[in-house]
Amino acid sequence: MKEVKWQVERNVTWYRHGFNTSAPMTELNLDQVFLLGEVLSKIKSLAVDMVKVHNAGNVKVDYVDYKDVRNLPPIRGNIPALITVFRNLVENAVKYTSDDVPSSIIRIGSKVLDDFVVVYIEDNGIGVPKGEAKWIFVDGYRCDNAIRRKPGGGSGIGLPQSLDLMTAMGGNLTYEKVGEWTRFVVTLQKYSEDDL
Repeated sequence: MKEVKWQVERNVTWYRHGFNTSAPMTELNLDQVFLLGEVLSKIKSLAVDMVKVHNAGNVKVDYVDYKDVRNLPPIRGNIPALITVFRNLVENAVKYTSDDVPSSIIRIGSKVLDDFVVVYIEDNGIGVPKGEAKWIFVDGYRCDNAIRRKPGGGSGIGLPQSLDLMTAMGGNLTYEKVGEWTRFVVTLQKYSEDDL
């Protein structure tokens, strides 16, 4: 019963924030997107509610450097697709917090590299077990430590879906381990007037 309750609460929270979880994304029209105002601020707000839904305890969600995020140039993307990508990443970070740390932290950081904008979501949660990183973008795959979580939730399709959406937008999604941190890196193309 807890499994069903968790799924219902999650969908109610998504709808309350204006995210239609059942709307098919048939076509990805790319346009100019301002990441902070149109995507990341909404995701941060959603993450706060997701902490309650997942009964995640003491979780802090914040920007590594708000000034950097605030000054990001516009990118070329699709707002619903980007919201889906970041929602998947932040929800995973909330869902897989660690009981071994007194305070779980989810950080959103960014940097600009030539023609690209890089945004990363990192957390100090349970992480990806050694040897399993090569499988996390495969449809339906769930790491062993994720399967053992209660309530389990998840289907193993969020990361593959996110990678597909990023590829469709001309970007990328990768995973890396940085010390004790789990980091997902979203690479996006800067918007150019030539894109019109």
